[in-house]
Amino acid sequence: RVLVFDSSFNPPTNAHAALARAPLNVAGGSADTTLLLLSVTNADKAPKPGDATPEQRLEMMQLMAQELGEDVAVAAIDAPTFVGKARALRSLGAAQLAFSLGADTLTRLVKPSYYGSEEAMHKALRAFFNDDSARVVCAHRDAEPVPNAAQEYIDAGSVALVNLGERAEGVSSSAVRAKIAQGDESWREMVSSSIVRYILQHGLY
Repeated sequence: RVLVFDSSFNPPTNAHAALARAPLNVAGGSADTTLLLLSVTNADKAPKPGDATPEQRLEMMQLMAQELGEDVAVAAIDAPTFVGKARALRSLGAAQLAFSLGADTLTRLVKPSYYGSEEAMHKALRAFFNDDSARVVCAHRDAEPVPNAAQEYIDAGSVALVNLGERAEGVSSSAVRAKIAQGDESWREMVSSSIVRYILQHGLY
């Protein structure tokens, strides 16, 4: 079983690390391997001036993989949707897939506009969860609302919600970038020491 952690990693944060370590028993079993996955084409995020390049993100992901321990791999993929990513990975002979994602990504996963219509969305997602045997582990805070369209898949056990705790509270890549731009040194507490060094060495954000 492969835990696929798909994100923009711009940059990787402590919240990313916490979600990568989230217990997969909430989604029906443990993972043999974790794959940190960067999409070079993203359905919902266009590159912005000042963003780290894909190459720099992959280098930071490799630093994060080293800190997470053994059985962690890094890859890039040219597929903008989770359904497309699952199919591409399955075509390589991958085992059962469990995708880790943040709450904002769950909202986009069940957004009809990315599929053309609500009917097309549910058809694609049911194939994603049933035919491809994929599962989703989603970071969730108790105060955050759950998208109505996701409830069907939560009730079916295809989507599991996990609370990452206080260490990940308020931590996001966008918050790190904003704090760096504002000269707020507290961003250093949101990422690992190796990522701090990388950002400083390359003058990112």
